[in-house]
Amino acid sequence: MIERFQDKKLYFQSIDRSILETILCKETSKDIWDSMRNKYQGLTRANRQQLHALRSKFKLLKMNMEKAVINYFSQMMAIVNKM
Repeated sequence: MIERFQDKKLYFQSIDRSILETILCKETSKDIWDSMRNKYQGLTRANRQQLHALRSKFKLLKMNMEKAVINYFSQMMAIVNKM
């Protein structure tokens, strides 16, 4: 019992307060871990897909003679910041 409490205490100390509210009702550290994994696993996939799309957009970005250097640079920085 004390071991379980210590495990949960470590999780609670390392988790943001907004997330903490969703896991307070979990009984064991395994339940907490499973809940967090299920919640954020989808986010990881979505982030990878978004990063892949931004890399493609960055590779396709070209400087045209009609564009000013500052416009090209601002477009490039916008993509980099989103990455």
